[in-house]
Amino acid sequence: VRVNEIRQTEVTGELLDIALKAMSTEPTDRYASVLDFQQAVREFQTHEESRHLADRAATTLRDAHAPTGSRGYQNFQTAAALYEEAYNEWPENKIAREGLYRTRLAYASLAQQKGDFDLGLQIAAQEEGEEFTALAAQMTRARNFRNRLKQAMVTAAGIIVVIGAIAGVMGVRISQQNHEIVALHGDKEALTTETQELSV
Repeated sequence: VRVNEIRQTEVTGELLDIALKAMSTEPTDRYASVLDFQQAVREFQTHEESRHLADRAATTLRDAHAPTGSRGYQNFQTAAALYEEAYNEWPENKIAREGLYRTRLAYASLAQQKGDFDLGLQIAAQEEGEEFTALAAQMTRARNFRNRLKQAMVTAAGIIVVIGAIAGVMGVRISQQNHEIVALHGDKEALTTETQELSV
């Protein structure tokens, strides 16, 4: 009878752990049933898919940070979506969770740099932590200042329009008064001439 001997290996991983447990020399160390074994394999497949999504997200995020990149939002949006999907697929995937955090922080910071404060605040609201709290506070102050500046510009433009309208009305009135003065002056000269003619 051949002895069930499992050779030691330097290879590690979740799938190997499943295989070793399934082939354990001690029956009590094996899976209790075939269904348990199948469940472990399905969980591995889910974890593997989550890891694959996180790897894709990491590559996309590197492209977003590349010096030759356009510094647009697309890569950050894609990386965040991939990390989030990986995390939802396997909530214990720490790499996916940390990657999602870093991606959202970089995404919100880029929005701040571009002055897209509403977008940045929307992204920051999805996370907790001192970094996001500080970033959200900065964007809120900047947005409020910009809104006040816009309001001041609108008010100034309105004042200019009003002043222009008043100046226009006053100009018309002055022109009318000038015409009246000229007409009155002409009538006075005519009257003087007629008086002189009558005196002769």
